[in-house]
Amino acid sequence: MTQEDTKPWYRQFWPWFIISLPAGTVVAALITVYIAVDGADPLVTDDYYKEGLAINLDKSRLKRAAELNIAVRMNLAESNVELQFAPQAIAPQQLRLDLSHPTKAEFDMHILLLQEADGIYRGSYGEVQEGINWHLSLYPDDREWGLQSRWSPSSSVNWIELRP
Repeated sequence: MTQEDTKPWYRQFWPWFIISLPAGTVVAALITVYIAVDGADPLVTDDYYKEGLAINLDKSRLKRAAELNIAVRMNLAESNVELQFAPQAIAPQQLRLDLSHPTKAEFDMHILLLQEADGIYRGSYGEVQEGINWHLSLYPDDREWGLQSRWSPSSSVNWIELRP
């Protein structure tokens, strides 16, 4: 005579094993959706054509800065910016400096630099993440010319020379 198992189904091993496989897949899919939505890539733009044209404008501004022989020396230290033109450059009353994070637009900063009596431009910026190569863009209000560079706040050298 054989002995039959009289335990109810929910006390058996195999039904739970079979149920756990699709349940685990559903949990993994939900985690994947959460990661995809939370870490969405902000670098993709809807208007890629205008972005491409802007790159060409930046190159023309760099070329114009080279024609004008514009060079600056800039100190970025302790959330303050000091900038000085080379002696031969004609300097406007104010400049704009953009600090752009390489991947996250919400960290970008736009700094207004005002010329003081000693001929040095000064401005201040907020806290920046160290260990990241920030993109620097310097230009006057009319955007006739522009200079670009990279800067890492963790470096021991805070003086940067910007040349076209």
